[in-house]
Amino acid sequence: MTTDSLFEQLKHPNPHLRDRAMLELAEISDETIISRLMSVLDEEDVVYRRAAVKTLGAIGKDTVSPLVESLLNSDNVTVRGSCAKALAQVAINYRDQPFPSEGLEGLTKALDDPNPVVHVAAVMALGEVGNPAFDILVESLNTTDNPALQVTIVNTLASLGDIRAEEILQAVIDDENFDSYVRESATSALPRLDQVIKYKEINAQRFQAKSTTNDGDDSSKLSSSIAANLETPMKAPLVDNGANYDNTRKRFRIAFVSKTSAARLKKLSVQQRVVKYSQMSRQIQNIQKLGGKILSVTEVV
Repeated sequence: MTTDSLFEQLKHPNPHLRDRAMLELAEISDETIISRLMSVLDEEDVVYRRAAVKTLGAIGKDTVSPLVESLLNSDNVTVRGSCAKALAQVAINYRDQPFPSEGLEGLTKALDDPNPVVHVAAVMALGEVGNPAFDILVESLNTTDNPALQVTIVNTLASLGDIRAEEILQAVIDDENFDSYVRESATSALPRLDQVIKYKEINAQRFQAKSTTNDGDDSSKLSSSIAANLETPMKAPLVDNGANYDNTRKRFRIAFVSKTSAARLKKLSVQQRVVKYSQMSRQIQNIQKLGGKILSVTEVV
């Protein structure tokens, strides 16, 4: 499919087809694709614009510089808000990598944007960045005179699940200099923070328990690193009684289903990708970033 066709497919009402186009564009992810996606951020077509935001997020760190540039300098509030949302998508899709400092600086400056569409989106994006953005959010909470922004920050701090937020929220509750609505929001946020902290602790315990049951061999490490949500583990065929098997020259078929399309169409629509071994990890990661679920990975004989 041509690049023009993929961009047209981003407008398609069928989310299954949009997801496919996002995945293929994220695979290309060169400067031309990024620039063209950036040009979509002022489109009136909400479906098209949101698809561009999601695709930019799936591409990752290479989009951060142009996103920050437009976030801080565009005259179009829709573009600025979309840039903040795309940076949030980068944070969501690449949680295992440090969020670029340039992105943090851009989002910090965007907190001062006069339009709530932008500064609220910037707070949400910093919330997705997580703990590295904690001090930035706290400083803005204590220095801004915008109650609406303060309420958004209070709720975002609660969603982080960071124990340090308890002291911050309690200080807001006790400080009469804060707007009454902000203090009420902090009061409501405290129990939610406690729930998030407990939820994270439970998940950490489950992960640790699962890790201790892993036998630690090379095949299990490969399966857990590149196929974390596989329903059927990847298995290589035996060659000469399993000795000297070299998968680097092989091709593999990845079967997956789009979570979005399954939910909206109320049926499973299985897709397949045939890739080289060297491309497999990236392909699986991109499918998962766009909400897909891997069903199986098998060698193409």
